[in-house]
Amino acid sequence: MYLKNMKISYKEYIEKAQKSTPQLYFDYLYRKLSHPITFLALRCGLTPNILSCLSIILSLIGGVVVFIGYPISGLIIFIFGYIFDFCDGNAARVVIKTTGMPEEKKKFGLLIENFNTNTSLLAMYFSLGYYFSLSSHSFWPLLLGFLVFGLKMTTRYTAYQSSAVLQKKESSSLVEMVVVVNKDLWQQIKFFLRKCLFSSNFYLAVYFLGFVLLNEKVIYLFLFYTVADGIMNLVRLLRILYKN
Repeated sequence: MYLKNMKISYKEYIEKAQKSTPQLYFDYLYRKLSHPITFLALRCGLTPNILSCLSIILSLIGGVVVFIGYPISGLIIFIFGYIFDFCDGNAARVVIKTTGMPEEKKKFGLLIENFNTNTSLLAMYFSLGYYFSLSSHSFWPLLLGFLVFGLKMTTRYTAYQSSAVLQKKESSSLVEMVVVVNKDLWQQIKFFLRKCLFSSNFYLAVYFLGFVLLNEKVIYLFLFYTVADGIMNLVRLLRILYKN
């Protein structure tokens, strides 16, 4: 199924899998790593939804590993989970452009994609919050993690519902669900800075380096990012409510 019985080269795969986002960060980090894995997975007959499920499983395993006291190993597993999160989108774009995909499968794929995001966020905030609560002998890191996770979920779904009300239409396909931006340097810099504040996969890379370089002081990174993330999401939520 999918590319297993198709004559498609890696170059053709790259052309079909491209997404209209700035080159910085995505293309040179997670997405560059995800392309060879996606191509191999499609060659083996794996579907985009299977890749999403693998991402969910890896995130849950990563959370468990951090939870039991091995943060560096857990974060490495988390990072692989996020790479697979990019893989499912790559695979979906290639399948849609190559063979097409029924509308019900697209909707089911979006459902799994959202579940994947929610699961990975919960696993990350809960496991890191629990780990830092134990290491600092304080309940606050765990409580803060849960509060920020809840606020992120509220903001995500409020933004989704607001967009649906304002636009009164749904995206027609996974291929069209991209953020089209100018690829000049300033746009790339702004995109990168936004990811530094909002992107969980960026947090994981920072936490990983923090555990390697800062050791016990990495808790301050967690506190900084969770507080900043909470404030930014609260501001975003208030702006959405104000516009409506």
